[in-house]
Amino acid sequence: MGKILNVVCIMMMIIPVFVIGGEADCNVICSTHCSKPSAPAERCSVCHKTCNAFPPSVRTEILKIRNSTRPV
Repeated sequence: MGKILNVVCIMMMIIPVFVIGGEADCNVICSTHCSKPSAPAERCSVCHKTCNAFPPSVRTEILKIRNSTRPV
């Protein structure tokens, strides 16, 4: 019983790391829609909803493409 409880506790500590990391990715991806003062809040919200629907591997690929095409 003690081992099961330890595994459950460890999993509960690991899961938020993935959730927080995913949110950080979406903040970077949606920065063009959300960072401008004139940007409508609805557009920013739609971007975050769409981004959160993607699996983490897709978000990582989007960030890689964005970083490789960014001018120096």
